[in-house]
Amino acid sequence: MAIKQIIFIFLLIIIGCAPNKLCLYSAHQKLYFPPQTVVDTQKLQAISWEDFIKKLETVRVVYVGEKHTSKADHALQLKIAQALIEKKRDLAIGLEMVMRSRQKVLDEWINGKLTEKELLKKLDWEEVWGHDFSLYRDIFLWAKKHHIPLIALNAPPGLVKKIAMYGISSLLPKERAYLAQKVDLNNPEHRAFIEQEYKRHKHLNKHGISKFEYFYQAQCIWDETMAETIAQYLKAHSQKQLLVFAGKGHISYKFGVPQRVIKRLPVSYVTVLPLPTDEKVMPDIADFIYVTK
Repeated sequence: MAIKQIIFIFLLIIIGCAPNKLCLYSAHQKLYFPPQTVVDTQKLQAISWEDFIKKLETVRVVYVGEKHTSKADHALQLKIAQALIEKKRDLAIGLEMVMRSRQKVLDEWINGKLTEKELLKKLDWEEVWGHDFSLYRDIFLWAKKHHIPLIALNAPPGLVKKIAMYGISSLLPKERAYLAQKVDLNNPEHRAFIEQEYKRHKHLNKHGISKFEYFYQAQCIWDETMAETIAQYLKAHSQKQLLVFAGKGHISYKFGVPQRVIKRLPVSYVTVLPLPTDEKVMPDIADFIYVTK
């Protein structure tokens, strides 16, 4: 991917981009797509919403990325969920936002045993996730209304932060038990991708995160824990289709969560990224792109 990125940067320097359109670059051409367009990145063309949903119907796992603070991204996630239910899919939704140790809380919510206030308290939403719940409320309410299982995927953020500061070896045995047992640190493309993100976030030193190697270990165990949970759920629920909502960095280029799931369980999947019109990306970032405003 490093060579592709070099070519990509060069293209961005020498070529302008059409206003209010997403720029998609392949090796030989540049393509522009307006808002509310679904792009099939393998075919390098726009497709209808109906054809898009038909493709999603055929796989076990649909990964939909998000910028956590984007209303448009969460609106797309809900729209996809609603479309799949209309197609009579036996659906469950996996959530990065919730630690997997809080699965019983999500079950109580879906079964109508909790108010919203009780839900947020039991999930430690403000401390664990921190993003405004109003961005996610429609998804939670819709899932509750239609009895769609919500699956907690995430690792405890406190442990992820500890790894980022001191490395995996700093964990106590009881702490290690909360995280994925297998961790792959040997994907050079993923390492390069995360290193770029690390260099962009210069504020990390202020939070005691000063070694990239530890930061990379933390990102990998974060992805691996979600991947392990996804694989376990799919094995236990062979008829379910799983819709996974997670940050774009865990889904882009597939080497975050999707490929780590495949190592545990060979299932069909697609990745979907909502991207705004000021983005400039290459086709291999996802199987489908939805252009937001």
